Amino acid sequence: MKKLSTLLLLFIVSISFGQTKQKFFSQNDITYLETIATFKPKTFLLKNGLDEFIEVKIGMSSTKESLNKLTIEKLNMIIQEASIKTKYSLKNKSTYRPLKVFVAYLDNEWTISINYTAQNDYGATKDGTSYIMFDDLGVFKSQL
Repeated sequence: MKKLSTLLLLFIVSISFGQTKQKFFSQNDITYLETIATFKPKTFLLKNGLDEFIEVKIGMSSTKESLNKLTIEKLNMIIQEASIKTKYSLKNKSTYRPLKVFVAYLDNEWTISINYTAQNDYGATKDGTSYIMFDDLGVFKSQL
C-alpha cells in the first residue's frame, strides 16, 4: 500500500510539472486591419537548450478567417512544439538559443519560423532558421 501511494504521488507530481503550458499570445494581442489579423510585436519567454527561459521576439500575420480556424490556446501550443522540434533537430541541443519567432498562415497551413543560434561541433556559434508547418487543426506536417 505504501509503494502504491508513493507511485501515485510521483505520477501526480510528474504530470503537474510536465503540463506546463506557455502562453505567448492572448486575444488582446490581436489587431485587425480589415481582413488581416496581426499580433502586436512583443517579447515572451521561451526555453533555450538548457531549459532556461529567455526573452524572444514574436510576430504574426494571417487572415481573420484563418485565425478563426485555430484557437489561441492551440496557436500557443504549436509555437512551443515548433521550438522543441527545432531544438531536437540540432546536434548540440544544449546550445540552442531562439531569437525570433514568426507565425504565418500560408497555403492552408500554419508556418512557424524560428530564428536561432547554436554551436557547431567545433564550438563556433552559427545562425539558423527552422520552418515548421502545421495543418489547420495544428497537427504537425513537416519541418525544413
